Amino acid sequence: TIKSTTNDIIKDIQINQNDDNDFDNKNDNIAKLMLLRNERERKRIEYLASDLAVNKLELELSASVNNSNLIKSSYDYGYTSKSNGVDGDNTNQYGGTVPSNAFILATKNFKKELSSIVRDFNIFINKNKNNHELNDEKDKEVDLARINLKKLKLSNNNIWRREMNRKEIEAPFVIKIPYYVLCVLLDNLFDGKPISRFYFLETVARMPYFSYITMLHTYETLGWWRKSTANKRIHFAEEYNEYHHLLIMESLGGDQDWYVRFLAQHSSIVYYFVLIILWVLSPSLAYNFSELIEAHAVDTYAEFVDSNKELLSQMEAPKIAKDYYESLDMYVFDEFQTNRVKGSRRPVIHSLYDVFCNIRDDEKEHVNTMSACQDPSVIVKSPNTEAAIISYTLAIGLLAFVSNVNIESILSSSSSVDGSESVLKSIYETITTNIPTTSPVNPDDITSIKDSTESLIDIMLKKVAGLSENVDSNVIDMIAKILSKFKL
Repeated sequence: TIKSTTNDIIKDIQINQNDDNDFDNKNDNIAKLMLLRNERERKRIEYLASDLAVNKLELELSASVNNSNLIKSSYDYGYTSKSNGVDGDNTNQYGGTVPSNAFILATKNFKKELSSIVRDFNIFINKNKNNHELNDEKDKEVDLARINLKKLKLSNNNIWRREMNRKEIEAPFVIKIPYYVLCVLLDNLFDGKPISRFYFLETVARMPYFSYITMLHTYETLGWWRKSTANKRIHFAEEYNEYHHLLIMESLGGDQDWYVRFLAQHSSIVYYFVLIILWVLSPSLAYNFSELIEAHAVDTYAEFVDSNKELLSQMEAPKIAKDYYESLDMYVFDEFQTNRVKGSRRPVIHSLYDVFCNIRDDEKEHVNTMSACQDPSVIVKSPNTEAAIISYTLAIGLLAFVSNVNIESILSSSSSVDGSESVLKSIYETITTNIPTTSPVNPDDITSIKDSTESLIDIMLKKVAGLSENVDSNVIDMIAKILSKFKL
């Protein structure tokens, strides 16, 4: 209410600032504005003071053995993170550790992971599903909490149904292909294991923001671009948010299986370099791909919380979730929420249901931010490039079947894929000049093929912008005609 009233007064001052007759009214508004700002600051200090008092009381109650059950602000599910690396050999002047050199760390980590491989293999052979040691000597409460975690469900079909029902994110076909491949892999690799799936997702989800910061910094260093400096701060905040999602999944046992860690970590490294290359080609397409991934995450978490609402509401939130979402310092949390007023979102965590609802909402904010980072014209034009790539591949593949021409020579002599018209004309020239006269095909058929190819290219040039979504029936008929002439 204070913020709304303040904004109204500011508008009145701006409207009346050039009107001498309203001088007294303007002074009154300025005085009101100062009073409201002071009141807002006082309320903020009161809120911080009450928050500190609550935290202090929680600590005192938690430290008391007799009163430990009076309040339960967070819960430990007994899992020890398997992804937190190995201990460093050195300690800096502030008491913190610094990593050893890469060879020492790699050796230590290999030994640690090798023991995990052996353990998981023995568990698989013995068919023993209680494969993760407890921190608190198999406490019955922890056992029950873990049993509830295993009851959580996630339907792949319902996730896809949500994606089909929401507004489609505009993206070129060459971007959607790897996106759909990734989604299908997730469906098959982690079917029945939602927490492990989330661990994989959050491990991979950090990489886009790291790659964007890398490329923005590189462009600045080379003197190419320095107009997106503020984006680096936003991307760091996004990565920091995904990092805490990852810590939450680790606290719920998402990284306990060796194969899950292996897939997540190595896929992330590959994903990082893929995004680097994609950024070099088009930053907007790199952002577009991340928008697709984040939107899929929204659908996944939304389905998860809706399907498990009753059970999640009965389960305690892990400590890391409470520490992150109810922290006193929310500067970094506010930083990545570019579509809302800073400070307008302050989560309150009572249960695991609240945790996953907030993770879902975080992913929505990432979708909005990725959308805002894109150049809309690039996404609109990209189907042209996509159609050129599709038609170019079709023509080269056809030519490879019907002639003895070396494909590498065709690629080197043809123009680059920088626009549909030039590429399609190049295809026509390549086909019409490289079909061998010694071909067993009848010469009359060759003339017919050339005519058909010319007609095909003419149609493609007219229909190329819509080729990715609605292929004209004439195009299909013409392709079929060419293939039939070559008995293919």
